[in-house]
Amino acid sequence: MKIWSGFIIGILVLGCASNPSPGTPAAAAAQEEEKQERQKTIQETADDEAPDWYLRPPVSDTALYGIGEALQDTLKAARRASVLSAQADLASRVEGYVKGKTEAMFDSETFEALGIDQFITDVIKSVTGPTQLSGLTVLDSKFVAVEGKIQAYAIVEYPVGVANRALVDELKRDQRLDQEARRSKAFAELEEELANLENQ
Repeated sequence: MKIWSGFIIGILVLGCASNPSPGTPAAAAAQEEEKQERQKTIQETADDEAPDWYLRPPVSDTALYGIGEALQDTLKAARRASVLSAQADLASRVEGYVKGKTEAMFDSETFEALGIDQFITDVIKSVTGPTQLSGLTVLDSKFVAVEGKIQAYAIVEYPVGVANRALVDELKRDQRLDQEARRSKAFAELEEELANLENQ
């Protein structure tokens, strides 16, 4: 009987030693460790389940793509958040695209003399503003249950023709910019691309 009593007391002591009292620094450290372990599990699951198009977004001459992901409590919230994340990614890509097209039309001196930085900002706002990105399509999405939450992935597509049309329309609003742009080969190529798209 003494052996059993000693054994039970030993287990109780060990049990109490492995579970720190709430509110102690040891309990806070254990909670933080558990939280980090859970985050690691969520991240590993998300990485393992990520679709191919999320890891390697497509590249095209006719469209720009944005990818997004979100971890939410409900499917509806996860879908919405992942699409918004993809739209934000796309807006960043559209910005780079418009800036690259514009820089190809103007040399650096003209760029500074005409204040083209502000022009680029205006074009980007007209294309990616809160009510814009018309022509945007959600191509695909994927949902994965992770630790009681929903991990969502989304990919959106945006035709470059829409961005090109907005760029040309904005250029035409400013006579100086329009005249200067028309001197460049890049502008002629852009107008030709638009004409080809309209004839399809």
